Amino acid sequence: MQDYLRDKKVKVKQQTLDTYTSLVNKHILPTLGDLELGAITPRHIQDLYNNITESGQLAGENLQKVHTLINESLKKA
Repeated sequence: MQDYLRDKKVKVKQQTLDTYTSLVNKHILPTLGDLELGAITPRHIQDLYNNITESGQLAGENLQKVHTLINESLKKA
């Protein structure tokens, strides 16, 4: 994820990068960060989405950003 964020740094505005970094550090890494890349399953990702939705931690727009961050970073990996 850190490599992905470093790549994004040259393509997005600083405020967008700050938002992405916050979403990664507060939501994605605590749930998926300890898993090896090959061990991440769709169930892990869906559980992350479910937990975020059920807790009301993020609005729909930011949940979509979390989805995009996970999707793009996994494609690059």
